[in-house]
Amino acid sequence: MSFLFCRRAVKRVCGFTLVEMVVVLGIFAVITSVVLARYKDFSGGIILNNLAYEIGITIREAQVYGLSVKDAGTSLFTVRYGIHLAYPTSNTFVLFGDVDGNLQYTGSSEVIESLRATQGNTIDDFCGQRLDGTYECGKAGTITWLDIMFLRPNPDAIFKSSSGQAYQAATITVKSPGTNKIKTITVRTTGQIAVN
Repeated sequence: MSFLFCRRAVKRVCGFTLVEMVVVLGIFAVITSVVLARYKDFSGGIILNNLAYEIGITIREAQVYGLSVKDAGTSLFTVRYGIHLAYPTSNTFVLFGDVDGNLQYTGSSEVIESLRATQGNTIDDFCGQRLDGTYECGKAGTITWLDIMFLRPNPDAIFKSSSGQAYQAATITVKSPGTNKIKTITVRTTGQIAVN
């Protein structure tokens, strides 16, 4: 059975029937609408992945700076490098060098780079996992800031927060508002950084 309708005349003339054309256009319209509907989810997911990996890479960069003794404006080898997260500032984080040696981020004099979440994505929460397994989180109000730092010669992470508790791990959760997707960056005391 041929899908082409041919009229027999002096010359053979073939073409699509009107029904065939309507069916093809209908299929094309359905496929196009599905693709366009999923485009926002797809692009939002890619942008969220980029933010999560950017935070993970920035933490790794702080770890490398701590191991390789990046110049922070001093000739000391005891400068800790890390990232600073504060609540309720939900779209920025800071890569810093602890120049004054007080074991935490203290302001603009220590900033190496200030980074911002874009496209409506936010840093939804950050938490420190205490040694007993419980969590202290910014969103819950148990901590207002969290620093993840590294000091030479160890690749191990040092965690500091507004509560003063010791942590075995820290998690940072990023969220995409359009798709409600989340990604989690986990940093362990061993220096392992994972993006899930």
